[in-house]
Amino acid sequence: MIYKLIGSFDERISANQFSLNVNGVCYLIHARKEDIDSIAVNKICNIYIHEVFAQESLNSFYGFLDKKYLEWFLELLKITKIGPKICLRIVSQLTIAEFTALVQKQDTKSLTQIDGIGPKTATRLVNETLNCVKIISDAGSKKLDTGKFKDAKGALCSLGYDVNLINEKFIYILQNIKNIQSDEDMIKKFLELNTD
Repeated sequence: MIYKLIGSFDERISANQFSLNVNGVCYLIHARKEDIDSIAVNKICNIYIHEVFAQESLNSFYGFLDKKYLEWFLELLKITKIGPKICLRIVSQLTIAEFTALVQKQDTKSLTQIDGIGPKTATRLVNETLNCVKIISDAGSKKLDTGKFKDAKGALCSLGYDVNLINEKFIYILQNIKNIQSDEDMIKKFLELNTD
């Protein structure tokens, strides 16, 4: 499985497709219009990739300049009956904050404004992501957004822990464990949870 391609922007194919030249091999990449617009022709870029394997047709590559959009795209793919084309439309037309707000307000009408999303799909999007969005936003409003544990995160990163794992565990700790007041408390609890 391909995780990231490093190559030069070859040409724009359509509003949401471009070709990436990697050592003379050009990959057709489905991408956010915003990402494509920000890359100059022949500019070297790192594209985070998700490869979709198709049984009866060609495999497809979905690419993102920013890893957080790839991660969001992959989360959306977990939703029942939501395919990669719809996921790309969502991440192309909404920011993560906008999507989170729509889900929290259960605003299915606004979601149906995205091409390919009808009322049933919008309802499914809200229902299947609501709990996840609440957990992330609740934890964020508690402490993660304040930067209170920035030093703890930096220390754990310097020990070689992945930043995504750190964020995931911090959210879990804030949701489930009381009396985490200092960076030292957070580091201690994080290490306890990761000593398997």
